[in-house]
Amino acid sequence: MRSCIVRHLVLSCIFSSLSLGLAHHALAKKDEVKPVITVRYSYEKQTRDGQKRYVLVPVTERVSGDDYQDFKKRQKALFLAMKADKKANYGSTGFTVQDDTVLIFLDEDKRTNHPFIMAEAIYTFTENGARAVKFPKSKYTGEYNRRDVPYPAYRLVLPYWEGLPPRQLTSGLLSFDDGSFLTAKTLKEQVKSGDPKLVAQMVSTLKSGQIDAVKAIVTTAENASLKGLEAGLLPLLESAQEELRLAALAGLKGRTGKKIYARLRSVMDTDPSDKVKDMAASLLAKAKDPKIAVAASFHRLRSTDTSIALGAIEQLSGARGKEVEEELIKTFSRSEAEIRQAGLKALIKRKAFKGLIAQLESELSIEIKIEIAQALRVTKAGRSKAYSFLVSQPSGEAASLAISDLKDAKLKGEVSDWLKRALRHPDAEAR
Repeated sequence: MRSCIVRHLVLSCIFSSLSLGLAHHALAKKDEVKPVITVRYSYEKQTRDGQKRYVLVPVTERVSGDDYQDFKKRQKALFLAMKADKKANYGSTGFTVQDDTVLIFLDEDKRTNHPFIMAEAIYTFTENGARAVKFPKSKYTGEYNRRDVPYPAYRLVLPYWEGLPPRQLTSGLLSFDDGSFLTAKTLKEQVKSGDPKLVAQMVSTLKSGQIDAVKAIVTTAENASLKGLEAGLLPLLESAQEELRLAALAGLKGRTGKKIYARLRSVMDTDPSDKVKDMAASLLAKAKDPKIAVAASFHRLRSTDTSIALGAIEQLSGARGKEVEEELIKTFSRSEAEIRQAGLKALIKRKAFKGLIAQLESELSIEIKIEIAQALRVTKAGRSKAYSFLVSQPSGEAASLAISDLKDAKLKGEVSDWLKRALRHPDAEAR
């Protein structure tokens, strides 16, 4: 066929109504079981401008979710649908798959239909993920792609954002708002180079607030340098939809600048959603300006999400400033033991012994004071105050543990004083 086919003018027509089905299912989850609506191509007679011609027309085809996830099963389901639709034309035509290539075994008794069957096969299988189509045991040698099909055909046209990497678009054209078209390969090159025209289009799309488009752009931005994209992301922080605000924050990850920090600070302080506030604070916590980063960590420290609060403690453990210690001490009022322990370790790491010792005389519960004292007793600076507290506080168990630590110590000085105080403990075991 390759030798006898001469490239003709291809009739390109917009066919976009099926775009959502193709885009979503290219990224389908492995456990997806719902049927997938995709397309196959059929060679049909049409009349346009008074001229009759045959055209490759896309036809919707429902494929089971399980079959669609498996490359071979997906292509086989489409082949069987094509064959069932035109039994007389296909005859005993056969099918198999070899890696990412579909192999079609043409029925020699139907040789007059070969060009049309080949055209349907090439368009259908490449539309659905095949790299190429081969026709073994026939005179048509080699691999075939759409460029080898000379017949008029409808082309799938998708909005450009549906072809943004990391999505893998194997066919169709992509369109910009100005009506221009490009291939997925060209779009990928533009993303890689940070093409200003593409960024301008992305900004316009982001401002439209279409959630699927926004998510696609944000996903691409995570691995691309698209200078100026924040012009479209920042306005989304004012959206009434939490999902859009979160998507905008995801897109701002790694982007810096006074304007961006100012907007993030505003979101952290005023957004009605704790989830959005926490995400804004997480971005600010990575700012190069230590004052901004510390302020953001203070917010994250108060988060009800344990993992966020723990992350803030870790960051603050190495930060400077007396205010940092004051904020870490506030973790003792948290109900989560994990957060209290993390805060305690951070304060000891910072050698904030004066503030920790003061907590032994505070209004904290006796249980939390014991936690603090038990951590202080192994430090040189806090040992004396810790044991003085432990041997005299009401818990017999805590007192007994502290006394047992002293059994091998020389009975003089502070040790003697602690044990004398323990003799007056109300708990018999401690005495």
